[in-house]
Amino acid sequence: LVVGFSAVAVGFAIGGTIGLVSGFVRGMFDKITSFIMLVLLSFPALILAILITSLMERSLLTIALTLGILSVAPVGRLARSASLVFSEREFVLAARTMGAKPSHIMLRELLPNVLIPMSALALLGTAVAIVAEGGLAFLGLSVEKGSTWGKLILTGAQTRQLEEAPWIAFVPITALFLTVMALNFAGDRLREYFDVRELAL
Repeated sequence: LVVGFSAVAVGFAIGGTIGLVSGFVRGMFDKITSFIMLVLLSFPALILAILITSLMERSLLTIALTLGILSVAPVGRLARSASLVFSEREFVLAARTMGAKPSHIMLRELLPNVLIPMSALALLGTAVAIVAEGGLAFLGLSVEKGSTWGKLILTGAQTRQLEEAPWIAFVPITALFLTVMALNFAGDRLREYFDVRELAL
């Protein structure tokens, strides 16, 4: 859970900021950042995660930052698309006409509206990050000191443990499954709620 929420927080802080500014400023900055995000999305995420975790100390912070880096591009793309849509709305045009500064428009007008679609992505992204950490742990590339659900599943997946104490694997598998399912359901409900609210506007 710490890895999942921390990874999404890193992705939102970096990718959300870049996407918001890119969608509002546009021009050359938008072209450069869009190209960088496209490159990040094109690079195999699993290979990048294995590369980073194999070169650095596998601490909780390293795993969270690695998964956070992988979430920068998709979060940035969503923030950019939402910023492009809302920057053409009447309240933004009115703020520009009244002489509001760009920083004021981004923080007071765009950011609250861009956070609406991103809030649903946060829950879905947390679920993906939790599963990704489990996959890294199963490959032996997760947290070295301490326990995670992925490490517990790997420990219990040995033939002897499965025969003598199968709950070592099945309990973390069940916890992982229920957590990811709950986050997915919550993200879908949140997205449906905000979609209806957006249509009402």
